[in-house]
Amino acid sequence: MPKHFLDTIKNISTNQYYSLFFSLIAATLAWLKLVFIVGPKKNDKPYIGKYQLYGLLMGYLISIIYWIRLLLVIDPLNNVKDL
Repeated sequence: MPKHFLDTIKNISTNQYYSLFFSLIAATLAWLKLVFIVGPKKNDKPYIGKYQLYGLLMGYLISIIYWIRLLLVIDPLNNVKDL
């Protein structure tokens, strides 16, 4: 792998990892809302089938891609402040 890519991965801050964690929580809550509103019901309870799980995985994928896109805008290697 290119050296710049590996250095960028090593220099991701804790706050950036927190933002990934919270975006995955938001994706899960949005998915859960959709399951309760439009999902199929079985015995008056929401039924979570394979297509709902595919939707959750797609939500996670979209969140991770968006997080990576934001990381690429702010390159941690070129934004080091001199103290």
